[in-house]
Amino acid sequence: MDGKADRLQYRQLLARYATELSSVAPLVKSSRGEKALAEYQAAFKGLTDLDLVWEEKDTRGLEMLPIREALPARIAREYELGVNTNEPPSIYAGEALATIRETARRHLRAASVALGSGP
Repeated sequence: MDGKADRLQYRQLLARYATELSSVAPLVKSSRGEKALAEYQAAFKGLTDLDLVWEEKDTRGLEMLPIREALPARIAREYELGVNTNEPPSIYAGEALATIRETARRHLRAASVALGSGP
């Protein structure tokens, strides 16, 4: 499978995740459920950011994403990424993807814990 086909499949799964979150949110009544829902929503944000960085990397065909642009600048700030100080100052897409992926995993684990089914 090529990168575009993989990204298309990823986006379909991400859309399904969003639909499931939207459908379950009104049903959540307990504090434990609210905590889990908040973690699932935070994971969704990260998974969406993952898609955005992946697309940016594929579109550019480069590993370096200049922080003078809004998306890389936001990603660098929110995920506390190191900035390459060459000209132009940039972040590494691969590092951003790995950091975002791990952040989303932490939120998913925290959701499981909130529901009493995680480590």
